[in-house]
Amino acid sequence: MEKVLPENKPIESFEIEDDFPGLGRRVFNLNARKISQPGNHSHRMLLVFEDITDRKQRERDAQMLTNEISHRIKNNLQIIVGLITFETRSTRSLAFKGTEPCRRASARSPSFTT
Repeated sequence: MEKVLPENKPIESFEIEDDFPGLGRRVFNLNARKISQPGNHSHRMLLVFEDITDRKQRERDAQMLTNEISHRIKNNLQIIVGLITFETRSTRSLAFKGTEPCRRASARSPSFTT
C-alpha cells in the first residue's frame, strides 16, 4: 500500500483471506490506485474490496468434481483395457485364426492406471 501513493503503482487483484470478526472466514479481492484531480495536490487513494468467498468456493467445488470425474473415467477405461486383454488371451488360447488384429489392438492400448 505504501507504494500506491508515492510511486503511483496500483494494486490489482490482491487476495486477502482471513477470519474477520462478525463475518467469519472470508476471501476479499483488493484493488487500490492513486486518484488525483488537476489543480488539487491532495493525496487520495481509491480502495475497492470485493467479497469473492462464494466464487472461490465454487472454483474449489468445480476442481474437486473435475478430479472425481477424471478418476472415474480412468477406472472405466482400465476396466475396458482389462476386458480387451482377457478377450485377446481367451481368443488366442482357442487358436482362432483372426487373433492378430486383437493382439495389435491390445498392444496399442495405453495404460490408464491412476
